[in-house]
Amino acid sequence: MYVGISELHRERNDLSAALHDLQRSQDLGQHAGLPQNRYRWCVAMARVRQAQGDLAGELDLLDEAERLYISDFFPNVRPISAMKARVWIAQGRLGGALSWASEQGLSPKDNLSYLREFEHVTLARLLLAQYPSERTERSIHQAVGLLDRLLRAADEGQRAGSALEISVLQAVADQMRDNVSAAISPLDSHQEHLRQARRKQSSGGGPSGRGTRPAVATACRVIVSPQQAANEPRIPDIRLHTWPCAETRRAMSLLSDPFLTMWTHWDSP
Repeated sequence: MYVGISELHRERNDLSAALHDLQRSQDLGQHAGLPQNRYRWCVAMARVRQAQGDLAGELDLLDEAERLYISDFFPNVRPISAMKARVWIAQGRLGGALSWASEQGLSPKDNLSYLREFEHVTLARLLLAQYPSERTERSIHQAVGLLDRLLRAADEGQRAGSALEISVLQAVADQMRDNVSAAISPLDSHQEHLRQARRKQSSGGGPSGRGTRPAVATACRVIVSPQQAANEPRIPDIRLHTWPCAETRRAMSLLSDPFLTMWTHWDSP
């Protein structure tokens, strides 16, 4: 229970409370929880380390979670291996992420399903991360096509959190191609998702935190510069500082909405 509560506190950006909950869970001992609690604790702590900008610490915890993993009756829609791939992307270690994608048999042309949505969004992040170094149109076109299909699937499934994350990645793709106006468009279009999130929260369907991490924090970050990410882990690397001031303020006003951060995770177990 404390592990689950810590996730809510983390999504509200109350990292001190999240750490307190995780410590209480640990103090109760392994015998007090389900067999899955050990790996879930590691995953929850890894997410706190991510929010703190400690990518190395996050990866160590995910390695331990992978070692301790025990399946249950719930589908594994957020595989630990995909979480690790996201860390490698954030660190600029694209070779490891490419190996992961190959091992999982992932392709931008795959048929899409909710069960593999997290993996396919991770693949899109990888394709986007390849573009700055390779400067080939193939990876960016594959990423854009995959994101378009993922967004349609998320919208049809009414998964507002997934739709928000995908929209931010679409904005990243447009910004990478120096198309600032197009980068703003998907963020504007998802104000409706924010309204849906608020309605869902007010009806008791989700968390009601007041805190927020700047922009989408690490939940929606694609790393263009691993060095910048290490120094400024909470700033989404879509080079907002290069945009005209008015458009930057407009983007940040959308990205910094507290519901945006919370709902990127809420509709996935």
